[in-house]
Amino acid sequence: MQERFRRWRSDFPVWKTAVIAVVVLPLLIFSGLILVAVPLLVFVTLIYHVYEVRFQNPVTDVWIDDAYLQLERRGETDRVALADIESMSLSTMNNPPHCVVHLSRPCRWGQTYTWFPDRSAVGGAEQVVAELQRSIDTAKQAGVR
Repeated sequence: MQERFRRWRSDFPVWKTAVIAVVVLPLLIFSGLILVAVPLLVFVTLIYHVYEVRFQNPVTDVWIDDAYLQLERRGETDRVALADIESMSLSTMNNPPHCVVHLSRPCRWGQTYTWFPDRSAVGGAEQVVAELQRSIDTAKQAGVR
């Protein structure tokens, strides 16, 4: 949902937002619905920013390509060498379960990524992350960069 909102926000012209605000805001004020709309807007904005702060650089898709980890975020793709991954931790006690990856050197979007393993995969998120960890260890032993 957040990815669709970002895409909509980046494609939606600023002048249309201003026109909507000029038309909708007076209607809300004169009808008295402003008392409901403002707290709801504040709540939605707060939830959006809490999500952004909690999950640093959320990545939508992750896959292994030879000695690289491919990361997809907001329709863009980045390659990270498996040997550059410093640490990886899986948090299954939170909803949604997520994996935080720290890199030894920053890449395109920073040094920390968060991604959400597919829970429907055979063996669940633990098996997916364990397989990724084995690939990282193999790449580090081989010294591939």
